[in-house]
Order: sequence, then C-alpha cells, then structure tokens
Amino acid sequence: MIIFFIILYVALAGFYIYLQGERVRGHAIIKAAPIFLLILPMLFPVSFLAETQWYILAALVFSAAGDIFLALDDDGNYFVPGLGSFLIAHIFYTIAFAQSAAFQPLSLIPILVILTLGVFVTWRIWDGLDNLKIPVVLYILVSMVMGFSAAVHAPISWTLIAGSIIFMLSDSVIALDKFSPSMPYQDIRDTIVMTTYYTAQFMIWIGIVLQA
Repeated sequence: MIIFFIILYVALAGFYIYLQGERVRGHAIIKAAPIFLLILPMLFPVSFLAETQWYILAALVFSAAGDIFLALDDDGNYFVPGLGSFLIAHIFYTIAFAQSAAFQPLSLIPILVILTLGVFVTWRIWDGLDNLKIPVVLYILVSMVMGFSAAVHAPISWTLIAGSIIFMLSDSVIALDKFSPSMPYQDIRDTIVMTTYYTAQFMIWIGIVLQA
C-alpha cells in the first residue's frame, strides 16, 4: 500500500509540475492534489500519532490553501493570503514536531544549516522587500523555528529534518525570485520550487507518520 501511495503521490506531483506553465481549468486544485492525498490518511485516528495528528492535518490543510492562493496569484492579489496560509502551516508543523523534543548533539548540524540559510536569504532580499519587510521576515523566522523544532525532534529523524530544510529551500527560491530579480535560473524557477516543495511535504509526512 505504501508503494502504491508513493507512486500516486509522485504521479500527482509530476502531473502538476508538467502542466504548471499552462493555466488549464482547475489548475489550482491540481496543484493542491498531492497535499490532499497526504491529508486522506490523517483523517483516520492512529494511536501513536494521537498528540501530533491534528496538528499535522491542520498544517496540510493550510498548505493546500496556500497552494491554491498562490496558483491564483496572477496579479499579486493572492500573494499575502498565500504567505499567511503557509505561515500558519509552519506554525502547526512546529507545534507537532515540538510534541517530542529533546536536544541532541547532532541537532547542532541542521540548526546551523537552517540559521545560515535564513540569514542569507534575509540579507539577499532585504533591499527589495519595501513595505513587506515585516510579514516576509516574520515568515522566514517562523520557517526557521519550524526547522529548529524538526532538528530537536526525538528520536532524531533525518527524514523530518531534510524535509524541513528542503521546505525552506523551496520558500527561499520563491523569495529570491520575487524580491531579488537578479536570481539565476529564473527559467526553471517554478520547476525547482514545486519539486522541492512536494519533496519536502512528503518527507515531513514520512518522518512523522512512518516515523522514518
């Protein structure tokens, strides 16, 4: 069943990535479809997930909402609602990861990586933020805290940590593209963003639900 689930997830994610340059009917729902797939198993109670399950479910629901908002953001009107949705998703992920937290020496490695990435992206986009400095910097801080909470999750899960860092990378590419026009690889930006995003969400899901 898990193999079928992975194949279906990859197929849905790949389908959107293939079509994302086209504005086909229902493209916003197609974009959120892989996240809806991750939501389905969370609707059934699992005993060992009792403390985290509803937080993960909430994070996925807000992630799907963020996907839809950003998919509809052709004129900039939905960027802030999309940012807000993902901000809330990060908060719920942070709460879920923190349910089982204990500092471990190995946690220092991902913590330093997350700190470096957050500071670098903030420095790189600062001049282009204008009146969005507060919400964007708040978003970066919250995403960093999510990464820190994944790093101290006990027992340590490199799948969960990698998923959180890759999520930050996906967000970072969006921020660099939007607020730092000199960003390289703009022609494949959307592919990079969505590939890392879908990978991150699945790795987080695996790290929590399958305890990998």
